[in-house]
Parts: sequence; structure tokens; C-alpha cells
Amino acid sequence: MKRQFIHLTSAVAVALTLAVAIGFAQTSSRGSADIPFNFHVGNATLPAGQYLVNSGYPTTTSLLIRSKDGSKGAMVMTSAIAPMKADGAAKLVFNQYGSDYFLSEVWNPSDSIVRGVVKTKSEVEVARKALGGKITEIVMEKRK
Repeated sequence: MKRQFIHLTSAVAVALTLAVAIGFAQTSSRGSADIPFNFHVGNATLPAGQYLVNSGYPTTTSLLIRSKDGSKGAMVMTSAIAPMKADGAAKLVFNQYGSDYFLSEVWNPSDSIVRGVVKTKSEVEVARKALGGKITEIVMEKRK
């Protein structure tokens, strides 16, 4: 009897895990971008290259960005900063200070919300020392 209970509990746990994963997969937004410069995401520094971007996975406020070969990546929390225009282009927005780039926003039309990445202490420090910053945008291709 005890063994049957353990098997039943395990089966229920697996079913719930799969249901949650499927739910997250349906609510996440995915895209890809070719980023031509090294950049910072949260506390990670990533090299130039092709990246896959998943917003809303594994939670609605998280952003996962990883290289296409899967060797590099970072996950950060985001917040909704503006509604997305229906005709808005999918893009990544970076704050640039000299040769330092920091991911600051993700525009994904299937999300219907512009997501902002919180500035890290490192970005605040670099921005304070810089004479000025500018915005750099990279177009993102939508993925299924």
C-alpha cells in the first residue's frame, strides 16, 4: 500500500511539472538576434554573437538570453515598462557608454509589453563615469 502511494505521488508530481512547463512554454515569447558587440545582461558579460531570447520563461517577469550554441547565457528579472504597440518591431535595446553595452529593454510584439531590465551596480557605475550614453537597438527575429 505504501509503495502504491509513493508511485501515485510520483506520477502526480511528474504530471504537474509537465503541465506547468507546457503552460510556461505557451506564455513565453521567443526571438533571436545577432548582436555584433560584447554586452552585459544582469551581472553576466556575453560575447558578440547569435542569441536566443526567451521572455516570460520560466516566470512571466524573467528573461533568458543564451547563445545559439548554448555555451553562454544569462537570466534576469524584468518589469513591464510600457504597453507594446501593435505594429511595434521586435528588438533589443541597449544602453551604450563608450564601448560598454548593457541590455535595457526587450520589445516583443507577442508579449504586448515592453520589458525593462533593472540597471545593475556595474551599469550605474559605468554610466556615472561616462560623459554621456546613447541607445543602440538590435532587431530581433521572432521564433516559434
